[in-house]
Amino acid sequence: MPAKPTKKSKTKKTPRPLSSGKPATGFKRMRKIAKHRTFKLTKKQTIATKPLPTIKKLIGDTFSLILNNKKIFFGITIIFALLQFIFTKGLGSAFDIVQTKQELQDYLGDDGQSLDTSYALFNYLLGSFNGQISGAAGTYQLFFTVAVILAVIWLSRQILAGEKPQIRDGFYKGMYPFIPFVLVLVVVSLQLLPALIGNFVFSTVLENGLAVTFLEKFIWFLLFAILLLFSLYMLLSSVFALNIVTLPDVRPLKSLRSARELVLHRRAGIFARILVLPVLGFILSLLIFVPLIMFATGFVEPIFLLFSSFGIVLMTVYMYNFYRAL
Repeated sequence: MPAKPTKKSKTKKTPRPLSSGKPATGFKRMRKIAKHRTFKLTKKQTIATKPLPTIKKLIGDTFSLILNNKKIFFGITIIFALLQFIFTKGLGSAFDIVQTKQELQDYLGDDGQSLDTSYALFNYLLGSFNGQISGAAGTYQLFFTVAVILAVIWLSRQILAGEKPQIRDGFYKGMYPFIPFVLVLVVVSLQLLPALIGNFVFSTVLENGLAVTFLEKFIWFLLFAILLLFSLYMLLSSVFALNIVTLPDVRPLKSLRSARELVLHRRAGIFARILVLPVLGFILSLLIFVPLIMFATGFVEPIFLLFSSFGIVLMTVYMYNFYRAL
């Protein structure tokens, strides 16, 4: 009886490799997503990002951090105010609100306690307190401001990490990214140039009567608005680079690139959350200093010095909390 033919064992056939050496089946070709470039048309990407924190949460977290560590942050505020008083007032600041009020009172013939006069002096206070200082005093003021910002960022990072730093640690250990921070600050200053140029051109056109009709004024204003928006577009990422560059081994260019990715497609919401603090600060200063100018002019300058010094500390903590939330 003839033997039954045995079934041939099935063997898996391996696909013949292509010229690239990869199998013909089992793999999908993926197209690399193009990186986002500013002012360059790229395909819109869906990026998984954390939702923006609410304004209430940002302000609450900022004041909670400051009040829970008031010895540190209020101590830095006093040190900063003293340094400004010594190196700004001592090197020839021409600011004197008492004398200015007296001159305005003599000119207008009022008692110096009217609301209009006090509000005018308040605007003078905001515009002239840091504007009428010598070049040397301005250099010292910029140096101390950068040092205080770096110290506050370092102290905030250590506190949120569960450490218990001292004020002196912020000035000793927080100064290592001074040069990278200044380089990013230079970039921020350059990004302000379009807005400054637009403001200069627009004010010059109006003051010299070069634009007469409404249409001409509107065109010049539109040019100024475009340059202003251009500066804001760049600044909304670079302000976070000031926090990123304080991290160890992070160079200025890397911090600027990281900051651009951080704010991608979220600039409008970020702008609203940054703008709220200066607006609240202006309203609060208006409520504090207009009555002081009316009834206690002699206390205006020292209180305003403390207020402005604390404002720098508060804004730094706020922006650091915002950066962490992103």
